[in-house]
Amino acid sequence: MACASKIAALIYRFPQVNLSPRLGEPAVFVITVTRDDAPLRLDGFTCMFAVKALPTDRDDAAIFHLTTGSGITHMIDAGEARIVVPANTLGSLDPAKGYFWSVKVFDGGGFPFTPEGLEGRLYPRPSMIQAISV
Repeated sequence: MACASKIAALIYRFPQVNLSPRLGEPAVFVITVTRDDAPLRLDGFTCMFAVKALPTDRDDAAIFHLTTGSGITHMIDAGEARIVVPANTLGSLDPAKGYFWSVKVFDGGGFPFTPEGLEGRLYPRPSMIQAISV
């Protein structure tokens, strides 16, 4: 029982930012990266969007991840990043499962930080096309 309590405590420390992309369709998310309550200029930074089975999974064990220049583009002055998850990438997810997502930002020296509020749960939904063809 102690193990279950630790897992529950770990899960609930994440902000409840839920994403519900539809499987079989590309998903687009626009995030604002802030530091000290102000938008962070993203020139010289790299962003990584990762989806994991558990929040404790290592980044290299993520189900998938996207990075700046490969699925993520920056609007530098506004501190915004546009994340585009391809339909075939989402298609690998099981709609019966919940996943964890996070965004990490790496500075020019490769040092990461996770901006507050840029992590949460991801619940894929079946596409209407898939539902009709079943």
